[in-house]
Amino acid sequence: MNVSLNPHFERFVEEVVAGGRFKSSSEVIREGLRLLEERELRLMAVRRQLDTPTPTAAPVVPVRGPGLWLLHDERAAG
Repeated sequence: MNVSLNPHFERFVEEVVAGGRFKSSSEVIREGLRLLEERELRLMAVRRQLDTPTPTAAPVVPVRGPGLWLLHDERAAG
């Protein structure tokens, strides 16, 4: 497989290899692909969580009358 890079990324890969962290441009590209795959998997997991409905703790019941003031006083006392 051949990969074409624009001048910016070509220089970047050359600099990273020259820095000694990677032995070849292929290693740099593999690491970039590994990171991209990891990011995509995390993104898919987040999207699955967002698509999964979460049950509410309890049904919401409107409070009227004196109960409303009691609830307000309890929260204010904190």
